[in-house]
Amino acid sequence: MEQAVYLIEAMGVTHFISGVDLCVGQFVADIVLDLKRDYPEVTLECVIPCENQAANWTIAQRDRYFSILERCDKETLLQRHYSKDCIRKKKEYMVKQSNYVLAVWNGKPGSTGKLLSIARTLGKIVILIDSNTYEVRLI
Repeated sequence: MEQAVYLIEAMGVTHFISGVDLCVGQFVADIVLDLKRDYPEVTLECVIPCENQAANWTIAQRDRYFSILERCDKETLLQRHYSKDCIRKKKEYMVKQSNYVLAVWNGKPGSTGKLLSIARTLGKIVILIDSNTYEVRLI
């Protein structure tokens, strides 16, 4: 949460984007929604890669997902149907629409590593939280 507060107070960030995926995406969305109480200028955009993103989730996971969508300021649906590259498209959209990227990563190859590569290529400022040590650094 302190990284989000820093972005708001020191960097003037008022628009946050979340992919609303399980774990980090929903966690970040909940933090931003909580921060809106103290920072009413803050907005949350939820990026949905395809309409059935939550189709195979548990009832509790879907309830949390739809609760976040009800409270966000903007929903962006990228495509109607699932495709093999819809998650990659979601991450690319989020990075391209952002000046700053806040990422939680364990350092292992995978989708977050690919997202960070895209962010670096586009010259974005990345605030990286190590998921093992919780160390925060700029890359």
